[in-house]
Order: sequence, then C-alpha cells, then structure tokens
Amino acid sequence: MKIWKKNTTDYYIYDYTPEISKKEIFQKIQKKLNLKGFYRVMVTKKKIGNFMQLILIENSLYRDTLDLKIEEDETCEIYYCTEDYFLIHKSSSILFFENKYYVPVEDLDFVIEKLEFGEFVFSSSIEDILRKAVILK
Repeated sequence: MKIWKKNTTDYYIYDYTPEISKKEIFQKIQKKLNLKGFYRVMVTKKKIGNFMQLILIENSLYRDTLDLKIEEDETCEIYYCTEDYFLIHKSSSILFFENKYYVPVEDLDFVIEKLEFGEFVFSSSIEDILRKAVILK
C-alpha cells in the first residue's frame, strides 16, 4: 500500500491487492493512517490494483472514531507521472507536460518497482494536464 497526502485532511492511496473487500479497505486505512472523522472514500479498481481518494467530510462529531462512506468510481482517470521516460517507454500512450511524462495506469505493467520514481495523478488533478500536454505516443 502506498499513501500520498494530498493536503492536511485528504489522501490518495494505491493498494496493489487486485481484489479487496470494503471491510479490508476500512481495516487497512484505519491501521495505516490512524484517522478520526467521517471520510468519503472513492475506490477505483484497475487491473494493477485499487486506487482510493479519501476526502474528509466531517471531523467535529468523530473525535475518537472513523467512519467511511465507500463508493466505487469506475470513471476516474488515473495516470502515472514520472520524470524518467525509460520507466514508461513501452507504453502505448504517453503525454508530456512541464518536464514530466504521464501514462494511463492501464498501460503500466510492473507498478510496484516504479512507485518510488513517480506518483499517481487522479482525475481531479489530471484534467488540466490533459488539455495542455503534448502527445508523444
């Protein structure tokens, strides 16, 4: 499991377990992040694993507990972003924007080895990049 802190309250999570239940999502998040509050969890399942966006909804009523509203979102676009072209050169669709390369996660093969050399960009952040990026492949 890889976790990125988007801001002070929200998180992006990549879990390379192909099949995962809502109970397992809850247990992993609770164990790894020790969060308190009411969070909306958007889960997008891809062939390389599960991608989650945690968005804090309310924390004043949840001082000692964690409550998750888990929703599946199959329309979310997720890209892998890296500065190293050779990590993604075999991909069929490569975008270039501000000295970084972007590849749809569907085009990746071995993600675990590449995690430390880049990050995942989710749909809310990728829209502007897609409009301005140069298509290399």
